[in-house]
Amino acid sequence: MKIPRRARLMARMQKMSAKSSVIGKTPAQIPALRARLAVEPNVLTRWVSGRLAGNVVVEEAFADLPGRTLRLRLYKPAESRSEPLPVIVDYHGGGYVIGGPELKDWFNSHLARQLGALVVSVDYRLAPEHRFPAAYNDAIDAYCWIASAAERWNGDPSRIAVTGDSAGATLAAGIAISAAQRKEIPNPLAQVLLYPATDLFTRYPSQVENAVAPFLSVEESDAFLAHYCSIADLSDVRVSPLLARDLSGVAPAVIIVAEHDPLRDQGVAFGSALTAAGVRNRTTTYPGTAHGFLSTPGLYPGAVHAMAEVTDALTELLSVNDMNTDNRKASSAGGAQ
Repeated sequence: MKIPRRARLMARMQKMSAKSSVIGKTPAQIPALRARLAVEPNVLTRWVSGRLAGNVVVEEAFADLPGRTLRLRLYKPAESRSEPLPVIVDYHGGGYVIGGPELKDWFNSHLARQLGALVVSVDYRLAPEHRFPAAYNDAIDAYCWIASAAERWNGDPSRIAVTGDSAGATLAAGIAISAAQRKEIPNPLAQVLLYPATDLFTRYPSQVENAVAPFLSVEESDAFLAHYCSIADLSDVRVSPLLARDLSGVAPAVIIVAEHDPLRDQGVAFGSALTAAGVRNRTTTYPGTAHGFLSTPGLYPGAVHAMAEVTDALTELLSVNDMNTDNRKASSAGGAQ
């Protein structure tokens, strides 16, 4: 299915300016690129990226971690509730180089409203100032910190999930794998991975089919990675979680991929690997969409449907609050594409 005309036009306008692309940028030029892309909200950006959901409060907090402090963006229902809220820890995309929690205001605020949840988005450190494994370390440490601090915001750390898009989805998958292997990391009840990069060591057919796809081309993906990690790092499971030796026991997964995305096959392959490992998962390819479509709902009608799939799945997975860790690690297999 073709990408909607409005999305094609937006992508064409974006690619007309080399100043807005990561391709060819030196490390010294990245801060200026971030500043150029950090557009103040206006009528056009709200139409493209969506508005904050109503009846949701947005706040900022800070996680004091060893050697650094990370900003957190919190979304929670405006009405006070006596019962503790499920907790969703989110990681934004941007190739480990650009972006921030505000990019997902539409997605995260709707999660908070529709699930009655506390959503915490982590502003992890970016490359090239902070190369691999800085983002991964921030993701793990912030997740543990949020789990321990959730009760101060009326969050229930026994009902916690991780979400992420693109590079953020890779971080979320890494947390789920680490939690299954390390007792000191709380095991999430679910992982939601939006167009994840799961195996950057291998080339997949979708990278040929969608080599010059709108919003993310193979050349752009490679340029982002060059700022974050070395070629040798691409086989590290913290960069390519599909290469993990053992995926059994990780949290049930919802994987959303876009038809016109170089990373599409990596998400599908990860879902297949989870099924083979006995992990419950659902992988859905959305036709007529490109990378990042859930951050631009004004461009893609499919974004609303994908949002509904995510909220329905999390409603089910986070409603279970009496499962022990061993039961979670014995999730039954399942998959859909």
